[in-house]
Amino acid sequence: MDSNIKLEKHKCPSCGYDAREYQAICPYCKHVFEEVKQSNSMLEFTKQLNKLESKRKGKMNYGVFDKFIPHKADTIDDQIIALIKSYDFPNSVLDTYSFMAMASSHIIYDYEIDEDDPKDVEEKKILHAKNDAWKAMMDRALNKAKISYGDQTEYDSIKEIYDVTLSRLNRAIRDANAPVKKFKKQLEKIESERYIEEKPEKHKKRNNKDEPQLTEQQKTELKSQMIENKVLDLIRNFDVPNYPEEVLEFMRFAVSNVNFVLYYNPNAIPNRIERDRVWARNTAWMNKIEQMYQNAKLSYGNERIFVDIKNVYDEALGRINDAKLKRKAQSNKDTMIIVIIAIAAVVIGGIIGLIVLVLQMLGFNVPHYSGYPSQINSESKIIMDSDMGAEYKENTTIFLE
Repeated sequence: MDSNIKLEKHKCPSCGYDAREYQAICPYCKHVFEEVKQSNSMLEFTKQLNKLESKRKGKMNYGVFDKFIPHKADTIDDQIIALIKSYDFPNSVLDTYSFMAMASSHIIYDYEIDEDDPKDVEEKKILHAKNDAWKAMMDRALNKAKISYGDQTEYDSIKEIYDVTLSRLNRAIRDANAPVKKFKKQLEKIESERYIEEKPEKHKKRNNKDEPQLTEQQKTELKSQMIENKVLDLIRNFDVPNYPEEVLEFMRFAVSNVNFVLYYNPNAIPNRIERDRVWARNTAWMNKIEQMYQNAKLSYGNERIFVDIKNVYDEALGRINDAKLKRKAQSNKDTMIIVIIAIAAVVIGGIIGLIVLVLQMLGFNVPHYSGYPSQINSESKIIMDSDMGAEYKENTTIFLE
C-alpha cells in the first residue's frame, strides 16, 4: 500500500463501525454515508466526463417513425469511450476504490436486443461498447490494487465489488443469449407468419392458361406446410453452444417438446395431417437430443455436469422404450383376445354340430340350412320319417324375413 497516503476514517452513525474514507457504504449495517471523500484524480475525471456530455447534440425526434430510425453513435460517444479506457489514475486505496465503485455503478445489465428494431440495435451497440470501457477501467483498478496492497484488507473490499459486478454482467449476457430464449424468439417469429395475410398479386400474367387455380383451403395447407418446414429446419440447424449449462438447459427444453404419447398410441391424434406434423417434430427433436448428447460426451464426458446431461438423455430414451413396450403388450393382449374368440367360436360351432348330430340320431328332424342369410336354398331329397310318416317336398325355398 502507498505509504504516502494517510487513510482517514469516519464512524458509522448506525453501528459505530470505523469505515474507511473511501467507503460509501458501511460493510456491516449497509448504512449509506452522505459524504465520501473523493481524490483529486476522480474529481478531474468527472470534470472531463461532464464536459464531453455537455457537448452532446440533442437527438432528432422522428415521431411515430422514431423506432425505425437508427440512432448512430456520435463523436461524443467515441470520445467518452476513449476517455474511460485511457484515463490513468494513481494506485492509492482511495483512487482505486473510487474508480472501481464508479465504473461498477455505470455498468448497464440490459443485453436484450430486438433484432427487428434498428434503433434498439444501434443503441444497445453503443451501450455495450461503454460497458466494455467501464469493465476495462474495473480491470485496471483491480490490477493496481493487487500490485499495491494485495495482501491488505482494503484489497478485499475492491475485489468484492469487482466479483459481484462481473458475476451480474456475465449472467445478464448469458441470459440474453440463452439458447432456449433465442430459439423461442425465432420460433415465435416463424409461427407468426401463419397469421400474416398475403396481399393479392395484381396484374400477374399467367404463363399457362390451363394452370389450375388453388382453392383457399389448398393455399392455407400449402402455407402451413411451408411454415412447418421452416420449424423443422430451425430445430435441425439451431446452433447450441457446446457449453455444459447451455446444453443441459436446451436438452431439457427439447425433451419437453417431444410427444411421447404417440409412441404408445399412434392414433392419439385422430387428424392425420396433425399426427404427421407431430411425428416429424418428434423425429427432429430426438435427433437434436442425440446430437447434443454425443457432442457433450466427446467434449466433457468426464465432468460432473455431464451426469446431469446423461440423465436427461436416458430419461428421453427410457420414456420412448416404455411407451413402445406398453404398445407391444397391448398388441399382444389384443391378439390373445382375438385368438380366444376364434377358439371359442370353433368350440361352440363344434358343440352345436354335435348336438345336431345327436338329435338326428335320436330321430328328431333338425333341418340344415345353407346359403345366404336373405335366401336359403335346400335341395334335399324327400325325407321319410318311418315313425312320423311325414313327407317333405323337394327343392323347398325358404326366405328369412
